[in-house]
Amino acid sequence: MKACTLKSETTATTFAQQGGRKPQPMANLNVMTYPLGEYIQNNIDFGHQFDKVPSIFSTNYFLRNREGEIATSKLAKKVRLHWAEKRVHGEVGAYETPTGLIPKYEDLVPMFKELIDEDYPREGYEYQFSFRCDEWIAKLERSKDYFRKNVPDCPQRVFDKWDALIQTIEEAKQAHGPEIKPGTYK
Repeated sequence: MKACTLKSETTATTFAQQGGRKPQPMANLNVMTYPLGEYIQNNIDFGHQFDKVPSIFSTNYFLRNREGEIATSKLAKKVRLHWAEKRVHGEVGAYETPTGLIPKYEDLVPMFKELIDEDYPREGYEYQFSFRCDEWIAKLERSKDYFRKNVPDCPQRVFDKWDALIQTIEEAKQAHGPEIKPGTYK
């Protein structure tokens, strides 16, 4: 359901105001040839065909730091992809968050150095991977509003999952505060 919450930043190649954000569920609306709700249901059905669901990874390459600049270098995606591969093969661990797993700092540091010759500061890691409860809840509420208004055939299961996730995040916020540092959840 996470893919349904995707947004993209508009560029000069889109018709929206450059630099704004617009919903981009499943990251392929521009090429979709049938109703989004049906597409989502097909993805849900497809996932149920597997005895073991494949690993799914997400990343925010465009996360901005407090100064409004992109939080990692352009090359950092190479590290993220290598971490995902190592994770699939059980070569690195992960910390749990309310929405999934995140890398451990000690696993990323050597990969940043080896793969892109960058030092990876702990404060950068903590900023990038801290779980911001209020931001996630707001994102999920915006997604629910978008889907209610724009995707009349959206499966109810999507809304049920989002409501359950909001409840999980609310409980995490009560237990850990509004911002959960990596490795401190559960």
